[in-house]
Amino acid sequence: FPVTINQGRYIEKTILSVLNQSYADWELIIQDSCSTDETAEVCNRYRSVDSRIRFYQEKDKGFADAVNKALMKTTGIIGAIQSSDDYYAHADVFSQVADHYHLNKNLNLLTSGSRMVDSDYRFIESPTSSRKAGMIDPIDAFRLFDHFAQGSTFFRISRVKEIGGLRPEFDMVADTDLWVRLANYKPVNPGALLRVEGVWSHLIMHMEQRTADQVKFYVGRCKLYRDWE
Repeated sequence: FPVTINQGRYIEKTILSVLNQSYADWELIIQDSCSTDETAEVCNRYRSVDSRIRFYQEKDKGFADAVNKALMKTTGIIGAIQSSDDYYAHADVFSQVADHYHLNKNLNLLTSGSRMVDSDYRFIESPTSSRKAGMIDPIDAFRLFDHFAQGSTFFRISRVKEIGGLRPEFDMVADTDLWVRLANYKPVNPGALLRVEGVWSHLIMHMEQRTADQVKFYVGRCKLYRDWE
């Protein structure tokens, strides 16, 4: 689910990273908050040639609300939130995800590494895949001992709907809040969270991105801590 607002410069890269996947049974739901740049032109061009792409323009109340709108439109079983200014790292990401979910029917969350690039798509850091692969203890997710890169994390859609989707009151860190609740809402399954080796997404770092203001990010984290007390 790419959610977007005025990211027309980058969103084509996001779309192409899905179109180029070796696994073909996917749907791409693009939820746009009425962008005023070239976003609609780019998205409509690809939507017109591939029926798996669905593009919606409607006002929302922020990131979490936009993702929830997209969630209600999906027909899939496994989902991911991909920023419209980020993209998948290689053509076999979806195939690897499908294989893991096929082998482990208890999985609710599956994650891998990510890597930052600049606006010219040049790597600016080493991959964040150094974290230990294997099952993740739900309590470690609750304590934020582990990190789940948004674009490299795939979840069971039925579980996300079961826990009520994203919470708009934590908009800046709604994805982090989602991972915590997905892991720790009853029924808690210690075999439902898995990290695998590799890099599944590239994160484009630029000044217009939603997370550029780190103050808002850390204020959001404080809200989470207060809510969990």
